[in-house]
Amino acid sequence: MATRAMPNSFQAYYRDYQLPWSVISDEQEQKFRKILTITLAVLLVLGVIWPFLPVAQPDPDEAVEIEQRFAQLILEKEPIPPPPPKPEPVEPEAEPEPVAETPDPVTPPPEVQPEPVQEPTPQPEQV
Repeated sequence: MATRAMPNSFQAYYRDYQLPWSVISDEQEQKFRKILTITLAVLLVLGVIWPFLPVAQPDPDEAVEIEQRFAQLILEKEPIPPPPPKPEPVEPEAEPEPVAETPDPVTPPPEVQPEPVQEPTPQPEQV
């Protein structure tokens, strides 16, 4: 009869409720602050130096060399299409004068007399 290995009863069963992005230790917090400080210092130095770097200003009197193909493209102008012909004025047709209609004499509908309802006469009961 083979004996099965029993799980260690002293083993701790628990869950780690720390999220992956939670701060686990002070060591990680120190690394983060160090990287953040270095990055901000480098950006601050670049932000101060950048405006003072020399920039080449183009000479406004110097003619700019343009390639022949590009110059030809610029010089070719599309012909302006002729304006559309003006539409001929349409004379409005003379509307016929409205004929005054005489109203038809109104005849009242014939009055309907309701038919009298005959009540059934009671029959004497036979015994």
